Amino acid sequence: GGGIYIFDNSDFIDRRPDPKLRLLSAMPGGGWHSVVPANIGGVPHLVGGSELGGCPGTWPRITNIADERKPFIAGEFRLAMNRAENCPPPGQAAGGSSGIVPDPGTATLHYNAVDNAADTRLGLFNFMWAGLRVADIRDPKLPAELAYFKPGDVCTGHVRYRPESGHIWLTCNASG
Repeated sequence: GGGIYIFDNSDFIDRRPDPKLRLLSAMPGGGWHSVVPANIGGVPHLVGGSELGGCPGTWPRITNIADERKPFIAGEFRLAMNRAENCPPPGQAAGGSSGIVPDPGTATLHYNAVDNAADTRLGLFNFMWAGLRVADIRDPKLPAELAYFKPGDVCTGHVRYRPESGHIWLTCNASG
């Protein structure tokens, strides 16, 4: 599931001789792929997940980093397809890769974003074959799906929110 590591880099900022990074904390399971900053209700968070993986796949986690020494997962956004009890037996792709490569149809996170890092309301999550999912994450404990777009092919690219137009831009393998 990856993890988040928070380091003190003040030696470098202060241009001290023989600078060192000091580990402040680690949040196992906080994700490692496309982690983005989010300020939710004035509280700093990170939103991200792991990448790929056979069923149940991966999903976004919302990590509270208000206390950099004690981060915690405040919430996560999972689809019904991300629950082990809903997984079919591994197919050729997942079985042949020990579960790293997902089978077609798997709802696994690839890239994610938020609408505004300074005042976050929306999580934008590309779930490969489950398409783009837009969630209200203002309450990190209870993210709620607001909309989805499922073009029929795999969506694996970066997602961008354009505040000047309200547009959401994404790419998919055949329908970008």
